[in-house]
Amino acid sequence: GPAVAQDRAELARGNPDDPIVVGVYGDSLAEGLWGGIYRKLQRERGWSILRRARHSTGFSRSSYFDWHAAIGDHLAQDRPDLAVVAIGLNDMQAFFMGGRRNVAFGSEAWIEAYADAVRRFAGRFEEAGVPLIWIGLPAMRPGNYADQMLFINGIFEEVIAETSATFVPLYPLTIDEEGAYNAYLPDAEGRNRLVRANDGIHFTSRGY
Repeated sequence: GPAVAQDRAELARGNPDDPIVVGVYGDSLAEGLWGGIYRKLQRERGWSILRRARHSTGFSRSSYFDWHAAIGDHLAQDRPDLAVVAIGLNDMQAFFMGGRRNVAFGSEAWIEAYADAVRRFAGRFEEAGVPLIWIGLPAMRPGNYADQMLFINGIFEEVIAETSATFVPLYPLTIDEEGAYNAYLPDAEGRNRLVRANDGIHFTSRGY
């Protein structure tokens, strides 16, 4: 309708007939989300969905992959009209600085360093004038990992609220009425469908 046309016009750069470029950045959760977005929009004209996710990456191990360095190149090359970020699955570990484990996970220093990393990363999109949608972490299967991801998710929600980005909370969608991990969601007809992968971390294709 008219509202959608207006949104498209606002997103489109210069010529409204140019495709709207959506860049998807982050870890393996972002890889799955890229697939979901692509399948949803591939039959519609006027969209270009870029897969810029990289599994096993995050903010805590820049020696393995430095997202702060990579995002500058991505933004310059992709020139996205809209960005989607999903990250954090691999960050339940100490920060490595100068090739050494310097800051223990969950410590005050770690929280400060991690929040700063999130803030700086989101800021790169803001500086480039790219609207950013930050996807929160979903609930995980019960266990220490679930607690760690919930902890990281809280940092995301708090920091992104300070920016111009939009935070999309997945956690409330992935728990049942008692607050427990839930692998099923109703489809458009109200039938419960499996939306989480067997690992209790990722989603099925339907879920994405």
